[in-house]
Amino acid sequence: MERFLDSLNVFCLPSEKESFGLVLIEAMARGLPVISTVTTGGRHIVQIDATGWLVPIADADALAATLHEIASDRAELARRGEIAYCDIIEHSSPKSSGRHLLQALESGATELL
Repeated sequence: MERFLDSLNVFCLPSEKESFGLVLIEAMARGLPVISTVTTGGRHIVQIDATGWLVPIADADALAATLHEIASDRAELARRGEIAYCDIIEHSSPKSSGRHLLQALESGATELL
């Protein structure tokens, strides 16, 4: 999987139905910006104008327009890929997840568990 992801400039997961797109996090951890829909958990993972793009569900024209818009902008892909990598390392790595859990426990925020 890593070799496949490393061969890409952007990762696209325009699913219509999916509970959570863990592969979005995996792609972002490899420094890829992502294109997704809200059904993949994208609205909780993708930062619009920072780490990727969200397109409407089942809207092939919107997906094609987004791909066309970014196809030749390698600098923007690299910029968003770097932000995506930093965001995932900060918020979704095992180390950061453990840190957030400890902070929640120490603060008595048991409603988060």
